[in-house]
Amino acid sequence: LDPEEVTLLCWYGRLMLLTDHRAKAQRLLERAQQIDPESAEVAHLRLLIEYTHGAARTTEQISRALLARNPHDRLALRVLTDISIERGKLRHADRYLGQLVSSDPADHDVAAVARSVRAAHHWLLLPLWPLWRWGVARVWLGAVMICLIALLLRNDVLLGTVVSVYLVLVVYSWVVPPLVRWWLRRKRG
Repeated sequence: LDPEEVTLLCWYGRLMLLTDHRAKAQRLLERAQQIDPESAEVAHLRLLIEYTHGAARTTEQISRALLARNPHDRLALRVLTDISIERGKLRHADRYLGQLVSSDPADHDVAAVARSVRAAHHWLLLPLWPLWRWGVARVWLGAVMICLIALLLRNDVLLGTVVSVYLVLVVYSWVVPPLVRWWLRRKRG
């Protein structure tokens, strides 16, 4: 085995990332960049290192550069999908997942994620946005606080409105998502 082989250095760097040895992975990346700075393997390793460091902006730039060279780069598409989901940009994630599924229809895991993302940004689920944005506990706490303020102000209309809206939101969150998933499965099948 040649210790100056870029592919081996990059795969060893990936192994170091998996075992949480980021510094060693970074040194392997630097060594591989000295040998072949234009290699796709080098760019992939750099992408993974930046992604594991949480540098979303740099990761996104590297991914876009990889896609400019190869529009079907699966690693770049997966990373862009993850970043889009983390940022709540489900339409972008859906587009990247569509590219991934079309490039490899046999990848059932990616297809399942694509179905989930498509269901999550369905227009019927827009009323659930506050629950996803702030979480169930914060929405509940906000509703309780507004109810307490309405009680202190003796404003029965506000109290009734907040309680009604909250109860409708709770029932909606239980009933509509399973129906949307069922509808999308039925429509696809």
